[in-house]
Amino acid sequence: MLSNKEKTHIIRRGDTLWDIARANNTTVDNLADINNISNPNLIQVGQVIKLAADQIANSGGGSTSTN
Repeated sequence: MLSNKEKTHIIRRGDTLWDIARANNTTVDNLADINNISNPNLIQVGQVIKLAADQIANSGGGSTSTN
């Protein structure tokens, strides 16, 4: 379940799920699952992608935070 501070990303021209996943410390598979995307290669400009804030905060084992 997402925290009450759900994060999203609006797809812009040139975005890929790989780039979005990398920038948010998650995986393409995780983003595809969260957003019910059956083909990660088919995303559209303007599409809103949910990012799992609770999983992002806990991934990687480190405790780094950026603002």
